[in-house]
Amino acid sequence: MLQVKTRMKSLFSFIQRQEVTITNLSDLQANPIKPLCDTWRWHQELGGWIISLVFDEGDAAVMNCFQGWEKSRMIQAVQSFHQQFPEAQNLINQWFVSQLKKTLNSFDQWMRVWKVEIVGQNLSSGKRAVKLCLEWNPKQQYQDFMAKVLQQVQTYSGAVSVITIYTDMLVYTRTEDSPHQVVHGWIRGYAKFRISPLEKYRVLHIYCTLFCRNSPELEDNQELFHLNQPILSESLKAWEQEFGEINADDGLYGMYRHGFLPWPENLCEN
Repeated sequence: MLQVKTRMKSLFSFIQRQEVTITNLSDLQANPIKPLCDTWRWHQELGGWIISLVFDEGDAAVMNCFQGWEKSRMIQAVQSFHQQFPEAQNLINQWFVSQLKKTLNSFDQWMRVWKVEIVGQNLSSGKRAVKLCLEWNPKQQYQDFMAKVLQQVQTYSGAVSVITIYTDMLVYTRTEDSPHQVVHGWIRGYAKFRISPLEKYRVLHIYCTLFCRNSPELEDNQELFHLNQPILSESLKAWEQEFGEINADDGLYGMYRHGFLPWPENLCEN
């Protein structure tokens, strides 16, 4: 089962340098807050952090399954592939469970899953399997929900081809009720992961400039940048250690492979 850390390891150096009063709403079961987008914005085109999918020797059997599946475009071909690899569905779904665990463990200090979408194909019939959507009800213990997610991935009715994971983020922000005092709470609708071996990548998308020094309208987001960017950077480095080097795709506002640089002073990685 995923080990969920419910608190941050430490506050960041920015807090140590300046007096910042923070309201703590970080309980794992807490409802999302409505953030005040004052010095940051929702941003559709911010880009993503991508890790290419490369199989090592230990995943040779799974790699063979994916390569065979990728070549099987027609129903008859998929059925023939299933006869050749009768354990393919189980191996593929086990692989996805491992991917999900390792990815979320890299970000578990400040991300929690609120929805998972699973798409795949029934290898015995060659037809698309029923899309599965699992959504967390806060009345349910989060650990129980995640145990159910992993179990549903493993026992999915087909071989999983794509998993999309929508996450809440535990961040420092302000709210309408607290426009001058920073709040530490969960926000929803700004982040998702997508794991797709047939498309040969894992990707994290964050749809906001909360982690940037400046927003598109050039508002100074320095306070929230210094509070939020370090934990993003730490998690991206942990994710990179699990799976290999990250590429920052179509990055804006100082985006690089470990988050965001203090743009606009320096747009190049140190």
